[in-house]
Amino acid sequence: MRRRKSSAQTSAAAAFLALVLATACAPALADPIVIEPGISLNPILFGSHQSFNDKTTIAPIPVPILETRIKSGPIEFEAFGLPALVAVPHTDAIEGPTSTRLSILDATLRAYDPLHRYSIGVGETLYNQATYYTYGVEIPGVGERQSSRVVGGHYEVGYHIGLGKGRIDAVAALAPAMRGAQITLYDDPYDHGRYDPELADQIDINVRWERQLSPHRSLFIGLRYLNYTARYDEPGGSLSDRNVGFLPSVGLHWQIGH
Repeated sequence: MRRRKSSAQTSAAAAFLALVLATACAPALADPIVIEPGISLNPILFGSHQSFNDKTTIAPIPVPILETRIKSGPIEFEAFGLPALVAVPHTDAIEGPTSTRLSILDATLRAYDPLHRYSIGVGETLYNQATYYTYGVEIPGVGERQSSRVVGGHYEVGYHIGLGKGRIDAVAALAPAMRGAQITLYDDPYDHGRYDPELADQIDINVRWERQLSPHRSLFIGLRYLNYTARYDEPGGSLSDRNVGFLPSVGLHWQIGH
């Protein structure tokens, strides 16, 4: 019963924010539409990946993130994603050489106040993660593959202000009730794997400074903090996955439209 109540509260909050954004959209319909695709590089600093009772440090590999913003008056739609191009290797103290492949899709509908100083937003976050452990702990000497897919709504607030020849965008987002499942397979022909439902939450804080380089191009630098925690959906749910880290970023936006 508790889970149903929590789900209902989350749905009610999402409906309320959607109503606020829909109301704000009405006067924006006559404004021109501007599309700003972009790309950034994001090395992970002090990043860690934890599964079960083991914790590993993630190498500071510059992660490429593709993004786009679509603006019209006080309304903005922003989406960014990380394609699962390569598996990132790291070493686990318990399970030996390990590699993780991660893809992300995040989309947010955002509304600004008339001065573009404050904003609120609502959106969806999707994670697909696959980790291979050379030496699994449950079946000694056998490789283990864990695949996890988690999705859920997020809510954000932002503060935006001019600074020098650019502007600062500070946005904090919370995804309080993500859901998904973890599938575990072993390099053993007699093992049929395991399916474990998951519950997760995430804190995402992103601060950027962006400056216009030309009428149709801008440069941005920033720092992002991510804290993602997933637990098994069972009584006393133990930790299934935790990813924490700081991601400095540098990238470009291009402008299409007026």
